[in-house]
Amino acid sequence: MLERIKVQINGLNLSVVLNEIINNGVIVNELQIKRNKIAFFSNNNNLSKIELICKKYHKYFKIIQINPIKRLFKFIPRCFGFILAMVIGVSFLFSYNMYVFDVKIHCDSNQEFDLISVKETLKNNGVFSGMKRSDVSPDKIQKLIVSSHENISGCLIKNNGGIIDILVYPSNEKYEVFSENIYSRYNAKIKSVEVFSGKAKVKAGDIVKVGDILIENNNGASGKILAEVLFEDYLIYNENQIVEKFTGNEVIETNVSFYGKVLFKSLSNNSFSNFKKENCVFCLSKNLFLPFNFNKIIYKEIVLEEVVVPFSEKEDELKMELKNSLLKKIDAGFMINDVSYSVVTENNMTRLDCFVSIELNLAD
Repeated sequence: MLERIKVQINGLNLSVVLNEIINNGVIVNELQIKRNKIAFFSNNNNLSKIELICKKYHKYFKIIQINPIKRLFKFIPRCFGFILAMVIGVSFLFSYNMYVFDVKIHCDSNQEFDLISVKETLKNNGVFSGMKRSDVSPDKIQKLIVSSHENISGCLIKNNGGIIDILVYPSNEKYEVFSENIYSRYNAKIKSVEVFSGKAKVKAGDIVKVGDILIENNNGASGKILAEVLFEDYLIYNENQIVEKFTGNEVIETNVSFYGKVLFKSLSNNSFSNFKKENCVFCLSKNLFLPFNFNKIIYKEIVLEEVVVPFSEKEDELKMELKNSLLKKIDAGFMINDVSYSVVTENNMTRLDCFVSIELNLAD
């Protein structure tokens, strides 16, 4: 089957090589000749002739373009094992995160325990290898085991990836409670409480601190607790400001450059201790291959003066700056209830505080 390929040959005196390639009946299309390099399109059945001629003249050649479909078919057999391993690995990770691979039941007690019957009870009630992880309910599993086996008083259930690990406790032994309480992540004021599972430990109007228990449940608490959370930040403003003023004195430097390299320049004596620089560039040539530029640089003298800028003149600007800075620290999506400020001024120093009140669900 004929296939169109692109060949590149590198070296010196390539005209001799090219003439012999053509004299040997090799089809040469879209020939590109560069310094010490030629490239052309041909058919794959001419590849052996090209290779022999290049070896004869000790020239290096390579194929730089080939049919992408054929390249893919050549790549797949060479990397079949790697591709297969990747597919199996991705499938395993997907399954491991979606399904239960095993249900392990064990007991730390010295008493003899019929763990097989416990596993059968779970299997008969829909808890088995192959079930979806989203269908696993620790509360349901514990109630099922305790109600079906009189010699079991409770169990500790952990869902470790694709494995359900169940530790059962005999009825005559105390067991640890696997706590899945909901705790407060912020200092906040509770506005409303709705419990789906568990027992509420707070009510509307309560003030909670970080780490306080909101809903208590040994087997997984859930609910909706709306609360008002206050975020705050501040800045200090000094009314004594250092400002820059132009004196009107300036020095001009000019130069002509070519490809960024200065060819010649004219510079007046710049004795300014403080200055700002302005740069203007003018193209002397519209030819992209001859980019001559005329550069004009203006040095403007400035002096630094101390002035009093009252807080009232900058108040709106500072409030907006402080508010935006504070909002960047708050997660997006929260509903803002209120934004307030407090101002305290003493001896030309002003402290500006910003308070942002938001409403969020602490049970999320």
